[in-house]
Amino acid sequence: TLVAASTAAMSIAPHLYRKLPYDPIKDYEYIGMFGVTPNILVVNLQQPPKSVKEWLEWTRREGTKLNMASAGAGSQSHLTGVALIVAAGVQSTHVPYKGGGASVASVVAGESNWTITPAPAVMGIINSGRLRALGHSLPNRTPLLKDMPSISEVVPGFKYSGWNGLLAPRGTPKRIVDTIGAALRKVGNSDEFRKQFAQQGAEVILTSPAEFRKHVAEEIKSVAVVVKAAGLKIE
Repeated sequence: TLVAASTAAMSIAPHLYRKLPYDPIKDYEYIGMFGVTPNILVVNLQQPPKSVKEWLEWTRREGTKLNMASAGAGSQSHLTGVALIVAAGVQSTHVPYKGGGASVASVVAGESNWTITPAPAVMGIINSGRLRALGHSLPNRTPLLKDMPSISEVVPGFKYSGWNGLLAPRGTPKRIVDTIGAALRKVGNSDEFRKQFAQQGAEVILTSPAEFRKHVAEEIKSVAVVVKAAGLKIE
C-alpha cells in the first residue's frame, strides 16, 4: 500500500483536528516528493489591479471592503490567502465557499474581489480570459507560467505552494522504498509526466526521502503560524 500525500493531509490537517488518526512524521516511510503546485493570485476582470504592486496598494486602500474567496475554512486557498495578507500587511474579508470551483466562480462572477488558489483550479479560466492573474506563490519565476511574476518580488519572502509526494507504511523495508523511489524518479523525469504537470501550471520536483521528510516537518511548523493568524479552532 502506498499513499499519495499532499499539503492538506500532512501539513494542514495536524493543526485542524485534535484526534488525527495518523502522525504525519512518525507513521510513514518517506519515498519522495514529485511535484509542487503554485497558488495563483487572481482578481475579477472589473477590479483595478493589473499587478501585484497594484493589488497591494488596492488592498491597503480598501481593506475589509474587499472580499477574499476561498474553498472553505482551513483549505489551501484560505491559508494561502491569510499567509499573503499577513506577509503583505493588508486586510480583506474572508468569504469561504464550498469547494475551489465555487470560490473561483465567485471571483469570475464578481461576487468576490480576489482569491489565491492552486494553479490547476484557475489556469484554464485565466487562459480563456475570464480572470486576471497577478502573480504566483513560487519563490522565483518559472517558464511554466511564462511572464507571470512571483509575488515575492513585491512581498519579500512570501512563498506558499502545495506539493504532492509518495509515502509507504512505517516499517516498509528500505530496499522496497529505494526501488519505488527509483521508479518514481524515472517516471518523474519522463517528458510525458512533465508535460502533464506543465499543463496545470505545476512543477515536477523530485526529492530524496530525507529531503521530503525535512520539508514536511518544517512546513508543519510554518503552517501553525498561519492557522493561528486565521483564527481556526481545532476540532
